[in-house]
Amino acid sequence: MKVVIFDMDGVIIDSEPLHTKLELEILEEFGGKISKEEHDAFTGTTDYYMWSTFKNRFNLEPSVEELIKIKKDRFIQNIHNVKLVDNFYKFMLKLYNEKYLLALASSNNRKSINLIMDK
Repeated sequence: MKVVIFDMDGVIIDSEPLHTKLELEILEEFGGKISKEEHDAFTGTTDYYMWSTFKNRFNLEPSVEELIKIKKDRFIQNIHNVKLVDNFYKFMLKLYNEKYLLALASSNNRKSINLIMDK
């Protein structure tokens, strides 16, 4: 059996710039401010870890869960700005035409996944 399993963020879509932009904006809205370089240290960590760190460091008012929800909602609202990784669509069609089974794995939320799959 021939199967290809793709991760979504960073493999199918270039979502990191949008994640970074939204996280920095939300942090500033609630009274925190860090540089992009400082933010880069959180790449690859969980949202819970990142927002817990920011909440403690800047004494942010919303709960960690609320901050994660705000970010998730804004990501979905802005998902139309996310671009496919260069040549992904062409590569995916080639695999599909060669009868590979294709699957998607992601830690992103279901709504975001479905919107990207539609795209």
